[in-house]
Amino acid sequence: MDERVLVAGLADWWGLARIARPLALAGCEVTTFAPAGQLLTASGHAARHIIAPSDPVVFARELESLLSANEYALVVLGDEPVLYAAMAQPPGSVLRRALPIDAQHHDVVGRKDAFLALMEQHGVPVPRSAYVEELSCVGEAAESLGGRVFVKRCSGWGGIGVRGAESSAQAIEHARELGMPVVIEETLEGRVGFACALWDHGRMLGAFTSYKATTFPGPLGGSAMMQIVEILGLYEDMARIGEILGFHGFGGIDFMEMPDGTARALELQARPTSQVHAGVRVEVDFAALVRSMLDGATQDDSERVYPVVPPAGIHGRRFPMFPTELLRSAHDRDIKGLVSALLSPRLWRDVPWHDPSMLVHYPGALTRKLRTRKERRSRGQQPSPIDR
Repeated sequence: MDERVLVAGLADWWGLARIARPLALAGCEVTTFAPAGQLLTASGHAARHIIAPSDPVVFARELESLLSANEYALVVLGDEPVLYAAMAQPPGSVLRRALPIDAQHHDVVGRKDAFLALMEQHGVPVPRSAYVEELSCVGEAAESLGGRVFVKRCSGWGGIGVRGAESSAQAIEHARELGMPVVIEETLEGRVGFACALWDHGRMLGAFTSYKATTFPGPLGGSAMMQIVEILGLYEDMARIGEILGFHGFGGIDFMEMPDGTARALELQARPTSQVHAGVRVEVDFAALVRSMLDGATQDDSERVYPVVPPAGIHGRRFPMFPTELLRSAHDRDIKGLVSALLSPRLWRDVPWHDPSMLVHYPGALTRKLRTRKERRSRGQQPSPIDR
């Protein structure tokens, strides 16, 4: 009998909607739990769609009931709103136990400072940072980190709640705007990228790392075009991160490549990155890895070397993501980029032709996202990462 897998999502993200396919290809019976109208609820690769409430509190209560009444081989909490809803539940609750991290480290899910502190404690390279509770201490913290810093909300995702400061005075203004407490993080010079991985109870089975060749929405948004890269020591660091956290399932990190060729881990994504479906295009077949994990074959498989990573021949290749690279090019009025994307076979190979029931919902989803972004701009608000 096919193992049952549950995918829960509150944010209507392009990438999350496509995770059902690799899970189905792994032989899993996929159930989605998401609000009505979202792309995830339209995927033809899911065996069952359960319509969820959009209010996070009610969502968490109904998800808790669903998990209590059913047994799943794997539970995928697909985005930060769901993770934060889980973190709001009492320790030991069914939903808290569904988090992909050992209970002793649950705080890293909702606090960027906790992740950085834990990694530093275990010798994983991270930026220097300070957790600051009082506004009066922000300037001193910024000065101790070089003056030119990032000011971040302790919780957040998608670049929202992050401000770059050129001086301690500006750091204070940003902290006042964001609200206390904040994380003050040194500014590093280098190139930003992301890593997408699958861990089996702390053991990394497969991963790929990529520069964010282009991003959307804005410079701190998600990757709209991948550029596959292998960075000195990064896969080892990722394996160590998974081991420290006891990570089980899909997740990722954002990283900064330093001028010396090494990397610093910036933030943890305790949920699938938006590029899981693209793993097979860089010869990291997450469907096969999930199948091996559920079969228990990864613990004593002497014939296969883990982690599975892209071969050297793929390094440097760029992969535009559909539809985000098209949206980025149009939004930035990058005519050259738009034409290049439209002429790229790799973009058209990223279109979910295999899932027509979801594909027909793309125009409506795009219209909804654009309308939401316009409404937020009219109120003087930044675009929400929930609608990216």
